[in-house]
Amino acid sequence: MVGILNELGFSKTKITDQTDQPVEFLENLFEKIKLNGPPKLSLNVLMGAATKEKLGNILNGLNEGRIGLQSGIYKK
Repeated sequence: MVGILNELGFSKTKITDQTDQPVEFLENLFEKIKLNGPPKLSLNVLMGAATKEKLGNILNGLNEGRIGLQSGIYKK
């Protein structure tokens, strides 16, 4: 995404790494599912039967540093 913004002539003002937030959220979500089972109305409505696997893959990618979550301010 940074490359695309640079190509469009935007310059970075500020970047904030927020990778810890989804890691904490997903770990808490998996713990709640272990204790209470999956909620009736949640992402599984949109993602289907593979929801747990997909979210697990995201969590693994975050923990292994292969993906991250950043927010930024850019100006043109």
